[in-house]
Amino acid sequence: MKRCVPLLVMLRGAASFQPPPRLARPQFASRAAPYCVRSQFDDFEPSTATRAPSALASSFDDYVEQPPDAQSSGPFSAGGARSMSDGPRLPTEKQINYAQRLAIAAAENFPEDILVSSEACSAFIDRLLRQTPPSKKQVDYAQLLAFRAGEALPADALMSASACSAYIDRLVSVAQAGGGVAQQTQYGGQRPQYQPAPAAMSGGAQSAVAPNIELAAGGPSQKQVIFAVKLAQAAGVGLSAEALRDKGECSRFIEERLALQSSMPPASASPSVTPYSTPAAAQTQPPAFKDEDIPF
Repeated sequence: MKRCVPLLVMLRGAASFQPPPRLARPQFASRAAPYCVRSQFDDFEPSTATRAPSALASSFDDYVEQPPDAQSSGPFSAGGARSMSDGPRLPTEKQINYAQRLAIAAAENFPEDILVSSEACSAFIDRLLRQTPPSKKQVDYAQLLAFRAGEALPADALMSASACSAYIDRLVSVAQAGGGVAQQTQYGGQRPQYQPAPAAMSGGAQSAVAPNIELAAGGPSQKQVIFAVKLAQAAGVGLSAEALRDKGECSRFIEERLALQSSMPPASASPSVTPYSTPAAAQTQPPAFKDEDIPF
């Protein structure tokens, strides 16, 4: 009897046992994706407490729309590109590089305001061009145009790159307006046809007078004209049209320049050999001409 008591207790407990409720089978979102199980969190919408703080979002929006003064100062800082649309126009990279080269050549300080304004950069370039001597190619081409136009080369065209460029532009526009042929001059006759040759732009002493230019009868020889042009360039003076037309006047000009060079002391003659060359080139160039170079 004692052995049957535990069995009866177990049977009573089994009769009173209530099984746990069965869990609902998972419902798939679609038959095409059986592993995409919908859960109770699919329809969850975050409250305002669980979203990003509104203060952070508003501060970011304020930074984008209205940047602080410390961030918006200058065209290359944050917000600077947008603010420059209403302000001055920025210079191009070529303008800045050219202004830097001119500042180095003229030993001038490079101002920072030309980096933010195209007008300031252009004004800086124009000012340095008035102070910078012209290149040898510019001087040779200006001498050629002055000879064909029958006029003397101005002295400022030998001292200023901008003045030399303006003089070249004026003679080129006059020649183009006249159909490429110069008009009758006060010396009579017709000047050669205007044809800018590549040799005239390549520099060199021989490019000052083109080989196809016909000199006037009784005038100086081509060798005399070239030598006179070299002396005028070395002295930084203009060559008169009379010296290009008359042989005696050309010889007189050559003799005067040679006499001045021989009487000039070597210390003062070396800096003024060529006004349009660099100081290093001026010091290495021989200050005087040889006797065999004189064409008469």
